[in-house]
Amino acid sequence: MKKPTDEELIEVFHLFDKNGDGIIDFKDLKEIFVELGTEVSLDDCQLLIELHDRDGDNKLDFEEFVSFLMAK
Repeated sequence: MKKPTDEELIEVFHLFDKNGDGIIDFKDLKEIFVELGTEVSLDDCQLLIELHDRDGDNKLDFEEFVSFLMAK
């Protein structure tokens, strides 16, 4: 599996960042899951964000998002 380019990562980040504010919160994440046909709770989305939120703001900035995407 090839490593995504910075441009690809930025493009995906913008897809997740629904309101264009430069961060991804649990509501943005929930919306993406719904669009993909996966039903998850807001609590589940919050937990996913907490696992990768390094600065404790309950949101994912670009670097935290990349960590989220690349997690195994």
